[in-house]
Amino acid sequence: MEVKLIVREVGAPPAAKPLLEDVWRTSVLSLGSSPQATLRLTGLGIAAEHVVLFEENGRVSFTNYGDGTRLNGLPLRVGDRRAITFGDRLHIGNYVVTVLDGNAPAVRLDDPRATGLLQSATRELFTSGLKFDLDSLLPAAFRSSGNQKSLEIPENASFAQILDALVAPEDRFRFVIEGGYQPNVSLSLPTGDAEASLGWEASGLRITMSERELATYCALVRKIGDQVTLHPVTAEHRLTVNDEPVTAPRQLTDGDRIRFASPLSRPLERPLPTLVFRAPTTLSILNEAVAAAPCPDPLPESRAEAASESPPEAGSPLRQVVEMPAPTEEDMRSQPPPAAPPAVAAKGGKTYYLGYFTGVELIMMVFGTLLGALVVYVILETL
Repeated sequence: MEVKLIVREVGAPPAAKPLLEDVWRTSVLSLGSSPQATLRLTGLGIAAEHVVLFEENGRVSFTNYGDGTRLNGLPLRVGDRRAITFGDRLHIGNYVVTVLDGNAPAVRLDDPRATGLLQSATRELFTSGLKFDLDSLLPAAFRSSGNQKSLEIPENASFAQILDALVAPEDRFRFVIEGGYQPNVSLSLPTGDAEASLGWEASGLRITMSERELATYCALVRKIGDQVTLHPVTAEHRLTVNDEPVTAPRQLTDGDRIRFASPLSRPLERPLPTLVFRAPTTLSILNEAVAAAPCPDPLPESRAEAASESPPEAGSPLRQVVEMPAPTEEDMRSQPPPAAPPAVAAKGGKTYYLGYFTGVELIMMVFGTLLGALVVYVILETL
């Protein structure tokens, strides 16, 4: 295989000079911190053999062996195997490695023939480290007081991922951990209708909702619309909500306190943590606004009938309806007969209409046509 690798630091603009740009012609290409690696990358979080590129069925593929690797902004797990499309970006530690076709002719970035290069550079310019400073769009009275970190959207993020990143933690359904070994840690539920597993990590000291880290499955959290339901798994976990045992699915409300037993048999230095369920802040504000709004008092049928039969109060304005009596035969005889329209004396002689035109109009049209034909004939004869 023949590939071209361009190495830059994370956050470097596309127009900046890369740290390394070279073409490799080999069957296997390894990237890592080992001195034996084909391309050695030094820094924190880089494994000795982090990524290995190879040719498979005429295409360039790679296998990931390190933590924190991302392909075009999407995270990869250890052991993942992917095919490379020229122009893809591998995030390894503090480096961004762009994989290009080594057989492609070298062209300038501003050359209109460099379609793939322009696309990759444009993508990096507009999506790498994209930040949203939403506070700058709000009036000073509504800006957040804390120093919040700007949102970072990964490359090639979908529209759903962008919306999910824009949602603040206080605008999600979440569990806030109190006590234990991870106090004040917030576990947020995914947006939309979803299910999440709740339990312990392998250490038995930390609560998690990540499927990859979950070792002891204690409860299932199901969210449909604005309703979040807690489902117990087995009785041995002693799942409780507000110190009440949960043996059937239970709908959670804001402020509910959830606890379940630890898988460890040995005594712990700290008490078991408590999960406090929190609803989105915007949802509670809307519920309070709806509750505070005055509801119209429906009028009972008996009161409505009484109101229709009772006489109007004095001094209230009334809409008066005057009924006119029907005309009698004597009234019709007393009315004079309708006068005939006045006769209009015709001026001049009779006028004859032939279709839609009078005789004078037809004579004028014939005369005009003959005159026009004569003019055209004279012009053609003189040419």
